[in-house]
Amino acid sequence: MSKSKKELTILDYHEALDRTYLMTSIVNDALMEHQVILKHEELHEKIESAIALLAEAYQLIGGLEFSLFPNEFKVADEKSISKQKH
Repeated sequence: MSKSKKELTILDYHEALDRTYLMTSIVNDALMEHQVILKHEELHEKIESAIALLAEAYQLIGGLEFSLFPNEFKVADEKSISKQKH
């Protein structure tokens, strides 16, 4: 894992959020109903745990994005409210 000196932007956080969602979906869709995973309870529990950890990471990334870039969300919310008034 490289430690970049680049200053992270909201797009970087959103990309991490998207990739975490993507990986959660892939693990869920490709493994949870696989016959081998279903046959062995211990494997099923491990996959469930992996999905839960990815979901937790997703929430943490979303929280960081919101707390580090509050003005971005304020502007988006104001635009949404403005559209509703018209």
